[in-house]
Amino acid sequence: MKIHLIAIVCIFAMLSTPGLAQLKGNVPLVRLLATPKVYNGNAVSVSGVLHRADGGVLALYIDPSSAESGVTANAIVLMLAGQETGMTEEQIHQAIGKYVLVAATFDIDPPQPRGYSGILKAIEALRPYPLLQPLDQRDDQSDQSH
Repeated sequence: MKIHLIAIVCIFAMLSTPGLAQLKGNVPLVRLLATPKVYNGNAVSVSGVLHRADGGVLALYIDPSSAESGVTANAIVLMLAGQETGMTEEQIHQAIGKYVLVAATFDIDPPQPRGYSGILKAIEALRPYPLLQPLDQRDDQSDQSH
């Protein structure tokens, strides 16, 4: 009985601690913003609202309100220069203001422009995330695909 209890405690401890599998998997943007040191230098998949701020900074915001208001503490910068993202420049432009999914390496070490909370670099993928679009936009997209 003691061995079973010890095994259960060990499994619970492993599941409650962010391990490598969690760090490389989907990470809520709010978690990246709240605990950036935990994820620093790790590969992550994260979703948020894509926004291009004045000056051309492309960033991933936690919500549309933060993007529209320019609350940079609620966002991380996307470093796209010279990287293949899987989306054309036109597709990226069309995704501005919408939810996207980004697979990249999260970094807090370089200086952040204008108060942003981190940088996503070495971007492996940047994709629209239609499941997170408002219902009226999802209906429009499904109509166009048929």
